[in-house]
Amino acid sequence: MRRRGFITLLGGAAAWPIAAFAQQRLPRIGVLLYGRAVPSGDLQIAAELARIGYVEGRNIAYEIRGAEGDITRLPPLARELVAARPEVLVGSTAQIAVALFNATREIPIVITMVSDPIVLGLSTSISRPTRNVTGFTISSLSLAAKRLEILHEVVPASSKVAYLWAPQNPSAAFYKSRVQQAAVALGIKLVSLPLTSEADIVGAFARVDEEQVTAVLTEAHA
Repeated sequence: MRRRGFITLLGGAAAWPIAAFAQQRLPRIGVLLYGRAVPSGDLQIAAELARIGYVEGRNIAYEIRGAEGDITRLPPLARELVAARPEVLVGSTAQIAVALFNATREIPIVITMVSDPIVLGLSTSISRPTRNVTGFTISSLSLAAKRLEILHEVVPASSKVAYLWAPQNPSAAFYKSRVQQAAVALGIKLVSLPLTSEADIVGAFARVDEEQVTAVLTEAHA
């Protein structure tokens, strides 16, 4: 082989691993937000991962979608994220959890804050997730009635209680049913105040004054 040809071949071979590495697909994290899609730098999860060495563009990438406050956009955005083939999906709240779960049974899903995953059908166990969803829960169906019982103990005179709840939440009806059952058992009249948007809050508290309730209970699930 001629000297010049050998050098050219050697130089090209030396560049192969670099080119191959550059074409490797970085692991991706799919993030679904209820609000607007923000840059990854605005996400707490990105900051925490960067702190332990996972830096965007170097060894990790993000696919971020935002529903702009429109709950009906969550299912199609979840499917869009799944189509991007991320290694893991991340979200918060029950609506997002259900949207992601309905979009895939294969990709792991991490939910940072969700109501009872058993009620939502995301798992058959809280301590040991049995499907592709894991994360943190801030409430459970078993605590729904207990919270009203504790309120009644703290305020024994609470014969009429306003109950603020979000009907668009997938688990809301289950929680409301348990609270209503507890109210009947305790002899409490429950004033149901559904909140579908921020605009409903003012009207709800106007109703609180009208009904002259002795206490207000808000559901803790997300």
